[in-house]
Amino acid sequence: ECYMHGSRFDLRTGEPLELPATQPVPVYPVRLDGSDIYVDIDNPINQEVAALMLDHLGYETQVVSNGVEALAALDDGAFDLVTSRYSAHHYPDPALALREVARVLRPGGSLVVSLDNASNPLVALRNALPHGLLRRLGLVPYPTGTTCGQKALCTMVEEAGLEIENTDAIMHVPRLAVRAAG
Repeated sequence: ECYMHGSRFDLRTGEPLELPATQPVPVYPVRLDGSDIYVDIDNPINQEVAALMLDHLGYETQVVSNGVEALAALDDGAFDLVTSRYSAHHYPDPALALREVARVLRPGGSLVVSLDNASNPLVALRNALPHGLLRRLGLVPYPTGTTCGQKALCTMVEEAGLEIENTDAIMHVPRLAVRAAG
């Protein structure tokens, strides 16, 4: 039972199981690792509510607001592979993010990273338009930061202490193109 709503909810769907609640609540991906519970919530208000609920249930909570903070909470050498798909432009400090990635990779581990092509006219248009407009249109529901090019990313990767084995270009269809085609 949710002490804030006075009702019980289906943990998979968020649908209320009893009154007084009539509307579903948001649900989020959850992963259990031993006695640790990881909940992927990107909304600060919902992060606070989840932390309060877990605290109320007797769990110790640690809230992080982004991937860099999540990496900082991990042990050195914890992963064989880290992937970052089209996310580098969301980090306030991509160089710091790459240093954290290097720290959590085991020796000989691999990083696979992709980024937006700043030369793509659709990406350039997205970067030029106000985020509020893009969100209202349903084209980009999340804030974006600065898009860096391949050379700048390679420099940051090397400065983080990682060795570059290969670079390549792949086709990525931004939401704008999908919306225009659909």
